[in-house]
Amino acid sequence: MYYNGSMTQKRKTKVQSVALNEYLLEGANALVKAGKFSSISDVITTALTEFLTKYEAKQIEKSTSEIKGNELLLNSILQTEEGQKLFASFCKGELQKTQDNSQKVLE
Repeated sequence: MYYNGSMTQKRKTKVQSVALNEYLLEGANALVKAGKFSSISDVITTALTEFLTKYEAKQIEKSTSEIKGNELLLNSILQTEEGQKLFASFCKGELQKTQDNSQKVLE
């Protein structure tokens, strides 16, 4: 929800003391004085919300990029005869482990 261009939080809040350098505090006070935000707390909450949203998006993007990189690597390996044989041997080994474990459960 926005109020005078600022985001107000409807969640339960907790009080936390933080140290700000003079530049940040003056900037926050100026925004409140100009009526852009209702309080310094509102400025900090909005800034931190935007930061965390961007940070989380970047982490997801990084994770997605790593997955795509792994897929490309695997596809490249599977394009070669040696890679196909290696992959087949891994699959055969895992299948054998699964069958051995199933046999133990049945015994």
